[in-house]
Amino acid sequence: MDTHIAKSAFVAEIEAGLIAGGPKKLLIGGKWIDPVSGGNFPTINPATGEVLAHIAEGGAQDIDLAVAAARKALNGPWGRSRRSSARN
Repeated sequence: MDTHIAKSAFVAEIEAGLIAGGPKKLLIGGKWIDPVSGGNFPTINPATGEVLAHIAEGGAQDIDLAVAAARKALNGPWGRSRRSSARN
């Protein structure tokens, strides 16, 4: 029996954004974007003290963008899907 499950293009894009070198971005509205402030912070390996990655530092404007994207998704086909009835 083949237990391999094909990854969606969206999942592959998320993984690529997390694994790719350079500062990490914010995933808002299905797109990887830089934070409005341009800020980031290091994530440190506690065992070695080495910097593992620089993570995007979201602020209030990024939160507003994320909330707007979530509202758009909720008011679109995803929010009207059959699964949405389970959230009520």
